[in-house]
Amino acid sequence: MATIKEQYLEQHTEFKPPFQKEEATIIIQEQSSQPTLDFALALLPTLGKVTRITHFRNGQKVRYYTYVETVAYKLFIDQGLASNYNGEGSHAFQSFLINVGIPEEEVSFITKSNGEDVAVIEIAL
Repeated sequence: MATIKEQYLEQHTEFKPPFQKEEATIIIQEQSSQPTLDFALALLPTLGKVTRITHFRNGQKVRYYTYVETVAYKLFIDQGLASNYNGEGSHAFQSFLINVGIPEEEVSFITKSNGEDVAVIEIAL
């Protein structure tokens, strides 16, 4: 069972990433949504059990960062997976979460706009 928490931020500077980009074992960077999703899904068997996912969005600046943690690896996804709108990036993020093992009904909010541009979604598995 996943614990999902979404927190809205006043400013993007309030976000404290779980790890720095330089600490990532694997980086998927600057790809469009479908290639990002394809790469991330292809990595899942190698990554093993995902223990934590942190997703940061700044919709005002169109910046989306996803941090995926497993026992052995840290995956950093720079762009490609989005949230808070009904578009390709949000659907890709939702699909990734479902493939990680989170039920669809728990992540359906990913593709819905709530008006909060700057936020963090934290998922513990």
